[in-house]
Amino acid sequence: MKDFEGKWLNQVKKEKAYLSTSVYSGNVQLPACNIILRLNVPKETAGGYVSVNGFDGFSSERELLLDKDQKYRIDRVSTINLKNKTRYLVDASIIK
Repeated sequence: MKDFEGKWLNQVKKEKAYLSTSVYSGNVQLPACNIILRLNVPKETAGGYVSVNGFDGFSSERELLLDKDQKYRIDRVSTINLKNKTRYLVDASIIK
């Protein structure tokens, strides 16, 4: 954990592609990856809300599609246990 945190904490990253995010962090489908990125997104951030209500398998999904070339700063790194698996939880903030 310390090595991972030391490598990423306070780093600024740029996402060149559009960034698909979930507005709701409750009962969401998590990918099999070991890292969860939780973003603090200011109101003025460019993006669009995508409603997929009515599509089978996606009725509860609430997606915010962020515009490409977003920068974010990694503010905190911790671990959580989900479904008997330890994952890294990376808290980050969108920055200008």
